Amino acid sequence: MAFIHLPPISPLLSEGRIQIRPDAGTLPLVTPGQVLEARVLGRLDGEHLLIHIQNRSMVARAAIPLQAGETLQLRVEGLKPLLTLALLDTSAGESVRTGEALRVMRSDPQALAKSLTALLEALPLEHAASRPVREDAGRVLQLLRSLVFSQNTAVNPLWVRDSLHSLGLLVESKLRKALQQGSTKALQDRTVSLKELLLRLIDVLRREGGGESGKGFTQKLSLFEGALKNIENLQVLNVLFQEQEGKYLFQIPFLLSGRMATADIFVRVDRDRPGEKKGPGVFHVVFALRMDALGDVMVHAKWKGKKIDCRIECESEDIRHFIALSLTGLAERLGVLGFQAGEMTCAVKKDLGRAREDLYRKELSLTAVDLFA
Repeated sequence: MAFIHLPPISPLLSEGRIQIRPDAGTLPLVTPGQVLEARVLGRLDGEHLLIHIQNRSMVARAAIPLQAGETLQLRVEGLKPLLTLALLDTSAGESVRTGEALRVMRSDPQALAKSLTALLEALPLEHAASRPVREDAGRVLQLLRSLVFSQNTAVNPLWVRDSLHSLGLLVESKLRKALQQGSTKALQDRTVSLKELLLRLIDVLRREGGGESGKGFTQKLSLFEGALKNIENLQVLNVLFQEQEGKYLFQIPFLLSGRMATADIFVRVDRDRPGEKKGPGVFHVVFALRMDALGDVMVHAKWKGKKIDCRIECESEDIRHFIALSLTGLAERLGVLGFQAGEMTCAVKKDLGRAREDLYRKELSLTAVDLFA
């Protein structure tokens, strides 16, 4: 991928315009009036964003509010001194993209798990006509296997953190830090995420056509596009949640008895109230998942400074007893890591499936704005 760092530009950028610094290796020859399709990968700072045009990623400057996942139609307006593009489709705004992500999450919280399952079943593309397609599909499959929580990945104590990077939820954040530091080595050495591999694979498939003599091309392309869209939906929601309510939603792929699911992790950060003395941040974490043997399980944790309180809820007394036997070991492991174990309990709570649905309704509601009014 090619990356361009834009220096500060003194004139104010017009609304509905995007600027890219010309570079011989950036884009094929473009002419004024030509229409290009671009995908927004994410914002880097107030005005700069990372966009994907014609199989290349580059830094651009824009004054308009754009979110990761938006697809834009851009018309070439000028070539010098900067490549200037005019936004043609202004209807695909921030609220529309966010509203779409919310609708998907509310209607099908397991959309990400389903799309990753479909990818695992469709790969590898051994009969694809193009070698680049076969190679990229193989990389996607290898990354998927390392991404999913299973017996092989359970031994990694930092697996949750690594999976967020591998999925691609933090790709724009990592790129922004590298660009701000001016570190080309960091850009070259970083691990490519699933999101980036999907972007590349989709671009190659669109350019080369069906491969496999056209058999199943549309279905496979739809699978890759669907997985990419679900990753970007999660990114869009987290931007909105963080800005408006100081919370996050992470979905971690989980493989249980050959069945793909996601562990849903809701994180809320208590904001300092006006006039209060600033102290250590307080994090409230809810971890919800359904396991074949244990059924629905919810973990409520509170983390303040070095102290962690934890309450686990399950659906039967037998399961409560089984989990309670491990609480002492959990407290000891937290101590080894330098934390103080506070209250550690496990209780029976009936109908945790409904409680999980209620949790989604609560966390996916926004008090600051109603996008569907």
